[in-house]
Amino acid sequence: LHSLLNALSSGINAEYGELMSKSLSRNMKIRNVGDIEPVLLNNASQSIQASRQYLESFVASMNSRFTREGAQSLKLIMMQSSSGTMLKAIVSQVLKANIIMQGIVVDRVIIHSFNEETTNETIWPPSKFTVFNKLTEIANSAALYFGNATKFFIWLSYYQNLYSQPCRGCGKILCDENNKDRFLPPIRRDFNHLDKTYHLSCFQNSDDLIL
Repeated sequence: LHSLLNALSSGINAEYGELMSKSLSRNMKIRNVGDIEPVLLNNASQSIQASRQYLESFVASMNSRFTREGAQSLKLIMMQSSSGTMLKAIVSQVLKANIIMQGIVVDRVIIHSFNEETTNETIWPPSKFTVFNKLTEIANSAALYFGNATKFFIWLSYYQNLYSQPCRGCGKILCDENNKDRFLPPIRRDFNHLDKTYHLSCFQNSDDLIL
């Protein structure tokens, strides 16, 4: 367990890992079985509080970062829902992403158009638009690929030019994907080169395809 926590500490965030390690160490020192439940509950409460405090700090840090870099392409907002503490990411006036966090790791993402009406109770149904449902699939893959919340949100911020940056493959803005009269913009941002954008069909034929 200590090895796992050390890995989390070095790979995700040292401060959060240290808090969890100290909590676990206190549990290991328990001698009376009757003391286990209240101590675990107390430590669980402290861990949740520490996680929320870290999340608040993370949100403030990311918002400050995007503000310093000029036009705030992405803004994070903490929210409470029936699923627990979550984040809402607003990318310019293009899209909004609702994100469930597990500690400081992105666990689940769903994306809607910036103009779609959603509430805390209706955030999880899919978007009415194909482009944002496809983006939801890509965003969840990106969260797994990066394994790092900071890198994920930097990647997501590049969607501010969703409707203006042409595809690197064909040079066009709109493409009739699969010849079904569904003209979509380039919705694939390469995970390794964030300035590269592709239509889904063009990406399948590109040298940047991740197998």
